[in-house]
Amino acid sequence: MSYKTILVYLQNSKRAKSLLDVAVPLANRHDAHLIGLFITPDIPLHPLVEIHLPEEIILKQQRAIEQEGEAVSKAFDKATDEIYDKSEWRNPTCLHSGISDMIVDHALAADLVVISQDDDDQLGPWPDFPADVALGSSRPVLVIPKDRRFEPIGNKVIVAWNASREASRAAFDAVPVMKDAKEVHVMAIVPESDSKHNISHRGDELAAALARHDIKAHVSASWDEALSVGDTLISRAEDNNFDLIVMGCYGHSRLRESMFGGVSRNILREMKVPVLMSH
Repeated sequence: MSYKTILVYLQNSKRAKSLLDVAVPLANRHDAHLIGLFITPDIPLHPLVEIHLPEEIILKQQRAIEQEGEAVSKAFDKATDEIYDKSEWRNPTCLHSGISDMIVDHALAADLVVISQDDDDQLGPWPDFPADVALGSSRPVLVIPKDRRFEPIGNKVIVAWNASREASRAAFDAVPVMKDAKEVHVMAIVPESDSKHNISHRGDELAAALARHDIKAHVSASWDEALSVGDTLISRAEDNNFDLIVMGCYGHSRLRESMFGGVSRNILREMKVPVLMSH
């Protein structure tokens, strides 16, 4: 079991190298086809809604975006030089408001999507868009924190477990990564007030299922009333030098966030290590 098609969304040149530092080794490890995606936001010269920008300003912005795309393309070509026969560059154009949907369209035929935590960049979409891609495409999304560089990931993996459909989906979507891990830890999130799901027992069942994939996983139960679930996960990952968190993404609609839904939002905002999330 491996990833054979990996899509890396390269939002800007500032983040391109750190994303490629993760995506290219993953593609090498799985002998995968790697797709680099940069989306050019379209700035209409004559928009339907009146704006007060001179045409020369709009043309200058368009040129800046083109230059950014050229810089990202060069970074992709350099990073994939040794796997050029299994790499592919895509540079579609769409309105800024359609960027998230465009990423989803390209993600639908990928085994894994590699994407940056929101970067607050003027060419980027909006906060929470990694979750939009996970929800919209139903593909596992590997989110890389901003402002930090990572060596190839997946040596020490923590699986956040609350016995939900989304957590199960994420755990099995991460099997190709965990098969090469030196250590896998299933952390059962067990609030003292909620014992009806017997989460710890179901964590043991998950570990047994992973063992059939030759993945040895340790199981523990954790709940710190003084911390949110997201903060507990982040703290555990940092304190024990885990380099990947695996978790479900949004148990319900955002208007009816479940406990793990709130964790998704918290993790996307405060993450310090890469996160593989599925819905």
